[in-house]
Formats: sequence, structure tokens, C-alpha cells
Amino acid sequence: MNTNNPLLTLREKINLINKKIISLLSKRQLLTIEIAKTKLMINHSIRDENREKKMFESLVNIGEKYGIEKKYILDIFNIIIDQSISIQKKFIEKKKNISKKNVSISFLGPKGSYSYYASCEYAIKKNKKIFKKNCSSFEEVFKNIENNSSNIGILPIENSCTGSIFEIYNLLSQYRVFIIEKFKIPIKHCLLGITNANFNTIKTIYSHTQPFQQCEKFIKLFPNWKIKNVESTAAAMKKIAFLQSVNIAAIGSPIGAKLYNLKIIQKNISNKTNNFTKFIAISKKKFLDLNDFSKKIMMTFTIKNESKNFISLFLLFNKYNISINKFELLNISSLKNEKKILLEIKNNFKSFKIEDFLEKIKTFSNHFKIIGLYK
Repeated sequence: MNTNNPLLTLREKINLINKKIISLLSKRQLLTIEIAKTKLMINHSIRDENREKKMFESLVNIGEKYGIEKKYILDIFNIIIDQSISIQKKFIEKKKNISKKNVSISFLGPKGSYSYYASCEYAIKKNKKIFKKNCSSFEEVFKNIENNSSNIGILPIENSCTGSIFEIYNLLSQYRVFIIEKFKIPIKHCLLGITNANFNTIKTIYSHTQPFQQCEKFIKLFPNWKIKNVESTAAAMKKIAFLQSVNIAAIGSPIGAKLYNLKIIQKNISNKTNNFTKFIAISKKKFLDLNDFSKKIMMTFTIKNESKNFISLFLLFNKYNISINKFELLNISSLKNEKKILLEIKNNFKSFKIEDFLEKIKTFSNHFKIIGLYK
């Protein structure tokens, strides 16, 4: 600070105050955006004239205490309020434009299921508002995509405890849909019941078949419990909440426990502590850019159950230096003398080479279909 020149000293003090004013205006602007978010959420109008009137009256009274003229206060805060309104309008308009990209997502089970959670995660990632369509079966999800009643289907395809969900792969082969994305969701299975339920009162537990398999070790500790399969974990939790009996429990998620107001009797009951499920997003639209090296290609095809065909297939992998991510034989009882193969490879070469490789597979296979190209 310059102590030799009194005018400069005063100006430096003014500069410090100006910086504080700008800092406070910045903080106010951030709060303005939070207000806009809340107004959008509760469908509140941007302008609130009664609120503005009371605020101006209060500001004028405060100004008078500090010897500041009414007109000065009104002029300054009219500019601030106008800017605040402008920020809110721009924010809400931007969000409304994004919401025009709304999608309808089909998934298994009602609100609270892991598939519901995966659908929400997908929508957040894509910055989209979702219209949720809960389905009672995996096949219903596929039908909704094929008949255009949903844009996207979210389906579990593999669990770290129980492996691949073959029903999904079989349906992918049957329906005219394609995998457009693959992502992972942590699975934290819990034993849930009403407030007074405990290990001693429980006689029957409800859940989907997949969670029962994923929590098999825990369930074996209670051999007297009856196992009841329902269409989803959410359906199980909903049943417990409705019946309000200490004799029943469900395997579900911590999120579901909050949604259905259930008590967590035991946390983390999966066979593996780091349990997760891979989900896929499916669409009727086909995205096949074979020049995109960042993506993986998934396909299914059948070959005659003869050793020479398998030898030819693996020689083909070797010739084209194929990087195999997944190779599984799908168990389909209707196939006679044939094996259905699921193959996921990394697209790590030029499109003409991948096309050549795919054509070669087709020469000794039947029912060939690319079911996904995704990151």
C-alpha cells in the first residue's frame, strides 16, 4: 500500500472493496443457478414479483441505515436482478432443449430394481430425461425395442459371481436389436425385511433367480428358509413392504431398502465382496462403423459340432491376429449337431481386414449375426 500519496492509498482501498464486490457477485451468480435448478425441478415460474417487492423494500431500509440513497440502491439491484433473471432463463432454456432428447427406456422390474438403477445411470451419463417402462421379463424389453415403444433397452448380461446370462444372448440372436453400449454397475445385495424382522423370525425369502444364485453361500447358512422366485428384486421388496410380515424377507439393494422403507438385516451377502453386473444398452438402430478401433464387436453364429470346424475357426483367429475378449458356447437345447458360439473381439485392424475375417467365418457357419459394436 502506498503511504506517501493519500489519493493512491484511498484508491487501493477502493480496489480491494471492488474485488470483494465482484467476489460476492460471483457467489450470488452460483446461487442463482442453484435457484434455477430448483425452479425447474418444482416447475416454478422464473419471476416472483412478490418476492422482488419485499426484497427491494428490505434493501432500501438497509441502505437508509448506511446513509445510501433509495434510488442508488434500486438502480444497482435492478441491474443485479435483471442479470439473475437472464441467467435463470438461459439455464432453464438449455435444460429444456436437452430434455427434447428424451428417451424411453425399458428395463426389468419396477422402481428399485438393479436394472432400474442401471437405467438411471445410463440416462445421467447421456444427459437425457428418461421415460421409464418397467417390464416383467427380459423378452418384453426386446419386444418393446422391436415394436418401437421404447428407444433403448437396459439389460444385465453378465455377473461377476454367476457369469453370463445366456437368456439375454439367445434373445439378442432372435430379435432385430443391437448392443450400442456396455457398462458396469456394482451389486450390493442385502437381506431386507420390515422393522421387527430378524434371522430368527424369517421363514421365506423372495427375490429374482439371479440374486439367489449370487448369494448362494449366504442362503446355505439357513437351510430351513423357503426360497420363492419373483420377476425382480424390486418385486420382492415391494411384496415385503406390502405384506408387513416378520416371517418374510427379500434380497435387494440398499437403494431399494430406502424406496420401500425396509430394514437392512444383513449387508453384502453376495458370494463375492466385489460383486458387479455388466449391463448393455440395446437399440433398434444399427451402429456399424468398422473403422472405429476403440470399439468391440460381438457376434453369434452356429457351426456343426465337428472338431475340424473348431480347428478352422481357431486357425482363422490366429491368421488375423484376433484379440478375443469373450468366447462362449451358448447352451441351446433346440440345436441338433450344432453349437452356437458367442464371440466378442476387439476391433484392432483396418475395416477391410475385419470384413474379410467376418466373411471367412460365414463360409463355415450358419445363422451369423453381429449383435453389437460398442465401447
